[in-house]
Amino acid sequence: MSVPKFGCRFFIRNLSDQTRFNPLGVQMLSKSLYQQVFPGAESQTEPSQEAINKSVSHLSEHGLWTNGSGTTVTQENIDINLPPLFGENILSHFTKLAEDQVSPYRPLIASLVCEGSLSSPPTQWNYKPGWTCYSNDGSITLVPFPDEKALIFDVEVCVPEGHAPKLAIAMSPNNVYSWVSPRLFSERDFAEKSKVNFDELIPLEGGESWSERIVVGHNVSYDRARIKEQYLFNGPKTKFLDTLSLHTCVSGQTSTQKVLWRSALKRKRQEMESKAFVQSHNEDEFFDAVAKLSRLSKEKWMEVSSPNSLADMYQLYCGGEKIDKSLSEIFIKGNSSDIRDNFQDLMGYCYQDVKCTYEILKVLYPLFLHHCPHPVTLAGMLEMSTMYLPVNESWNTFMQSASNQFVVWTNEESASDHKRKAQGVIIPKVQVSGTVTRRAVEPTWLTASNAKINKIGSEQKAFVQAPPGYCIVGADVDSQEVWIASLLGDNHFTGLQGGTAFGWMSLQGNKSEGTDIHSKTAQTIGITRDHAKVFNYSRIYGSGKQFASTLLKQFNPLLSDEEIDAKSNSLYESTKGIRRMLLSKKAQAIASSAGITIHSDGSINISDWVKEYKSFPPKSRVGTYWYGGTESHMFNKLESIAKSPQPRTPVLNCLISTALQKENVKEKFMTSRINWVVQSSAVDYLHLLLVAVKWLMAHYNITGGRLCISIHDE
Repeated sequence: MSVPKFGCRFFIRNLSDQTRFNPLGVQMLSKSLYQQVFPGAESQTEPSQEAINKSVSHLSEHGLWTNGSGTTVTQENIDINLPPLFGENILSHFTKLAEDQVSPYRPLIASLVCEGSLSSPPTQWNYKPGWTCYSNDGSITLVPFPDEKALIFDVEVCVPEGHAPKLAIAMSPNNVYSWVSPRLFSERDFAEKSKVNFDELIPLEGGESWSERIVVGHNVSYDRARIKEQYLFNGPKTKFLDTLSLHTCVSGQTSTQKVLWRSALKRKRQEMESKAFVQSHNEDEFFDAVAKLSRLSKEKWMEVSSPNSLADMYQLYCGGEKIDKSLSEIFIKGNSSDIRDNFQDLMGYCYQDVKCTYEILKVLYPLFLHHCPHPVTLAGMLEMSTMYLPVNESWNTFMQSASNQFVVWTNEESASDHKRKAQGVIIPKVQVSGTVTRRAVEPTWLTASNAKINKIGSEQKAFVQAPPGYCIVGADVDSQEVWIASLLGDNHFTGLQGGTAFGWMSLQGNKSEGTDIHSKTAQTIGITRDHAKVFNYSRIYGSGKQFASTLLKQFNPLLSDEEIDAKSNSLYESTKGIRRMLLSKKAQAIASSAGITIHSDGSINISDWVKEYKSFPPKSRVGTYWYGGTESHMFNKLESIAKSPQPRTPVLNCLISTALQKENVKEKFMTSRINWVVQSSAVDYLHLLLVAVKWLMAHYNITGGRLCISIHDE
């Protein structure tokens, strides 16, 4: 390894132990771990002296490289022996692991997607408790459960009467199944509204000889929470595929887009339904006007995306008439008597939802594989579909604060002392890809404290307790968005970890010396370090000066508007930098004649462009970039990905939703598009972690281990 001109005394330590440093003093994996994780990589080309000098010069400009070196703190090396990689490198290792994990389920999904059509519904639904099978040959049989490897599944609940299931439909390529709750055949109150007895749940499998199965549904975690076998600790091998989550990956919308989409739809309907409008035009003029209105009220992204409801998704992917959801009001506001009185219609309604889910799946699943081609993504999503929260008697002390959660008490016998233990399970209502960034969403469990009555915060997680003989292992990825963003910026600049000021502060910054990211921000604008954290994360997520000004006013109401403006400008110039615009040759000549400073690369400061933009002809702008800040290189990299025709995550190659692709939004929604690069990369990291942990548990024969929950970076 070549030593930079500036001198790095810490290299001497490499000669006598396992510790490794890069030319900037950033501690790397130990020699032993490096050789195991990256076999054969020792022969790779070392960074050039030019790249090293470029990084050192940049760090010096920001006061992070003094007296010939940057500050470095040596951490103790981790010395463990890892199982051998599957494949020649880390990339092929994860590809093979993920393929092995999804291989039992791929053909099951394909059996649904490739089937021409599913079974037709019966002319009359059987009003009997439990499962009824309607075969293609016309036979009707009572069965204990659907004996199928792949199913489309939907459950209906009578909301005013609690969480217990009332009706369900399951479909396979060969059969249709209906399930009717025994509750409908008895006036007895089976349980309190907030409780569900184990015997009231839907049996979907039989025996204890579990085999791989796939269950597809829309927001399928809701349906999964009503399946009996899912509450068994050593339960089945069934995985769940959620069409809602597939949709958010492919054509999901941001929260802002959903509001705009609904608003445009409302305006369109109001004008189309105006009696005065219809009466004042003949039929041809009316439909011409409707077509024109459709073009005016919807931007291109609205035509290629939709919100998450089954009805909206069905129209997007399948076209045709909008699904009639009016009968859902009986489940939302009615009671068991209403369900009995409308049984045939309600079973038909449930069948309609299953059929629509199937038709959506046929179109959506191939699109998902195009958007998320790496097997790790599918493996991670399937693993997350079976999250499981064990609780015991201590949960009862907390029940009043968790009104929208229900526990199923399994009361399994302890193998150690043969005493009855009050063991319960919560199936979290997780959408494994619930936002356009592909982050998981759960309406109740949060990563922070929360005082709202229907929310559960960090302080309540202690009530989730492992069964006897097991323990809960947790991990929180510290500053995940920061290190992902800094890694991208470092790679973009010189390819050296810590090569940018932002990257160096993330890896080497020291709180006690005031060289970490939050301390630097606090010093720049004269605020506390805790307040600086809020500024830093909001900026990385794409917030601008206006948001910074609002925060400053909130943190210090005594500041004048002029002081707030000055501090906001100072913060953004020192971190994000100054925006520059690259000009065409013709535009450069115009700028020069106007006395505007032109930089060596043919760019001008954006502030000069704003003053003189009327002087420039069309297509004068060649591009824009950030310059001079600690985070400029990072934001330039994020923007280069976000502005590309088809942005994909750097690691698993996942494609951004069509609702945010450049051809559909042009220059709009940049905050969401930049945020997607970091957040979606964090999802890649989570999926890689889940695949690795599952492999390690199998390798070391750790039986019975399972994922409890994962929300955001925890």
